[in-house]
Amino acid sequence: NERTLYRKIKAITGLTPNGLIRELKLLEAQKICTRQGASSVKELSEMLGLKNSGSKNEKYKRLILLIDIDSRRS
Repeated sequence: NERTLYRKIKAITGLTPNGLIRELKLLEAQKICTRQGASSVKELSEMLGLKNSGSKNEKYKRLILLIDIDSRRS
């Protein structure tokens, strides 16, 4: 049941399913930046499947930009 799965994910991770997916994508973005160093935020967004330019994806892109900047400093 969908509701049971939602509750189990929330209990185990402390995040909603959407929040968990967001965190996993950001962790993947961080890995890509440290290993490969994407040449642009747009390229990194496309690697993560964020091809739309909606407001939700804009939030991701801002966070990815911060990850990218942080990884280049290291």
